[in-house]
Amino acid sequence: MLTESKNNFNQLESNFIYKQILARYTLSSSEQLYFDGLNHLEINNDFILKLVDVFRNPASFKLEMLDGFPLATIIEYIERTHNYYITKKLPEIEQSIYLFLQGFETNHPLLKTLKLLYTNYYSHLVTHILMEEKYLLPYAKHLLAVLNNGFNAKLYFSKKFNCSLNDFASNHNDSHELDLSLIQKIVNEYTNNKTNSSIYRILQLQLESFKKDLRVHELIEDYILIPNTRILERKLAQKVKMLTMVN
Repeated sequence: MLTESKNNFNQLESNFIYKQILARYTLSSSEQLYFDGLNHLEINNDFILKLVDVFRNPASFKLEMLDGFPLATIIEYIERTHNYYITKKLPEIEQSIYLFLQGFETNHPLLKTLKLLYTNYYSHLVTHILMEEKYLLPYAKHLLAVLNNGFNAKLYFSKKFNCSLNDFASNHNDSHELDLSLIQKIVNEYTNNKTNSSIYRILQLQLESFKKDLRVHELIEDYILIPNTRILERKLAQKVKMLTMVN
């Protein structure tokens, strides 16, 4: 009986994660997509199932779990995840915080503290995302395009990026998970019997789910995207060197 309950819980958890992942591919109809499957979308189902495994336990992440998938698939997932965060997850948490704070007196110190913390967190994360959208992802896509079907020297020299991958990696600060934990801690400290227990549970679930989502996102960027983009850089450097020697 205990084993059956555990299996049921694991299945429910996997279903929840599965829908959370698919939501970033179709924000308007993730529920329907979950039941219909992936037949109508150009999504690698093996990639989605591997992501579910990573989401269930980020601490057990191994490079080989995702390293075999095309870099273009990884880039698309990151782009869609950025959009999912900005258009759905961050606004949802903001709304839950607003509802949560309605249970406190207007002069309660939590109101100002929590609002300020989340506003700053929201702003910093969006800035981080936009930086990746402006530099990292276009750069990775450009390298892929240059190497498509060999080596396109004309395309390679047609576009110049203002920063290298080393510049970006050295300034790539993944502290957002810690910031979110601080918000969780403050919410817990100020929770009392008068707090709306329903909205409190929803907020806690949202924060915990988003923290895990961010952790997976950072793992994919740090151990899959950036290292594989470095490999492309080295390949292109070798191609350019050979081209220079020939000329």
